[in-house]
Amino acid sequence: MTNRISPFSDTTTQALSSLFGQHMSRRTALVGLMGLVLAGCGSPTGGDTTRTSPSPTAPPVQSTPPPTPTPDEATPETVDNPGRTYVIFKGHHGNVNAVAWSPDSKYIASGGNDNLVQVWDATSGTPLMVYKGHPAAVLSLTWSPDGATIASGGGAYGDNKDYSVRVWTALTGKDSFTYDEHKGVVTIVRWSYDGQHIASASSAETSVHVWEAQTGKTTTTYSGNDDSVSSLAWSPDSKSIVSGVATLMSGVMHPTVKIWKSLSGDEILTYPGQGANALAWSPDGKLIASTNNDKIQIWDAASGKDQTTLQSGNSAVLTLAWSPDGKYLVSGGGSTQSVGSDNIAQVWNVSTKQAITTYRSHQLPVSSVSWSPDGTRVASGSWDGVVRVWQAI
Repeated sequence: MTNRISPFSDTTTQALSSLFGQHMSRRTALVGLMGLVLAGCGSPTGGDTTRTSPSPTAPPVQSTPPPTPTPDEATPETVDNPGRTYVIFKGHHGNVNAVAWSPDSKYIASGGNDNLVQVWDATSGTPLMVYKGHPAAVLSLTWSPDGATIASGGGAYGDNKDYSVRVWTALTGKDSFTYDEHKGVVTIVRWSYDGQHIASASSAETSVHVWEAQTGKTTTTYSGNDDSVSSLAWSPDSKSIVSGVATLMSGVMHPTVKIWKSLSGDEILTYPGQGANALAWSPDGKLIASTNNDKIQIWDAASGKDQTTLQSGNSAVLTLAWSPDGKYLVSGGGSTQSVGSDNIAQVWNVSTKQAITTYRSHQLPVSSVSWSPDGTRVASGSWDGVVRVWQAI
């Protein structure tokens, strides 16, 4: 049996808890660790963009001029088809924590430790708009289903304390409103598929907030979790939410995943298996993918019965996303203790249980993956400060 390197030690987790709050998931600990490393060492990359194809789209109105790109020193990958890199975006200074596609597959929004959300052309990598509304790191973001609005959350303790979710117009950066009901750093923000509600969670609470996307009015506060929520996902019909918790007891992680009704908070099912770092609900609503450490479990959303176990090439899987047709799953993760080899993204054929593409171009852990709605590409963000757009299958 191969001994895999843990992405962080228990001592590190305990030390970071004193900085980022008592309730803290593995993912939050890693984000905090990388933030401290990058604060001391500076940005690993410059604010530039590699373009491998011309842009067919004229830039929309931008509220804040984007930074001027400088020539990229990296050589674009030449891998044929699956795994081929189309765009390398280096507009962030510090680790990238979140990436998301617009519903029309034209744009990508990315957020990072530089306190910025950047919206850019997914075909050319051209920066279109920089949102500067956050006073601290951006840890999560989500597009509205109609593509008009973005909700983003994050924060930090200390002088730059910020526990808010900000809702703003995607291509102008104009603020709609701020949701201020959390008591700690906002680690997860997810928009419902019907566009009516947003679910969010923080590192200092054991609850999930569900609130109206148009007004910010809280409709449900689910308090059935044992610790801070490390991951959550909406069901495709927007009637249910699955949330994952990784509780640290005596140095051992005890994950619990629960499904509950989004508007009442009534519990439907508890899945006791391993899986809390990341969650993804299949497009047909039948399956849920969850992960803890290096394994990915795919299980029946109605019964909680395990269907498939995938052995990843990461020491820790941090992010998951289904393909729009539900036939494939992309995972990403890695370890801060290794460079390159462990910090990969993989595309899985769910029916055959095989990894059909392994993407190895990131130098630090892959923190976020997002599959384009048209099914052709994956965007992966990493703590190496780079977002890469590559052919999915």
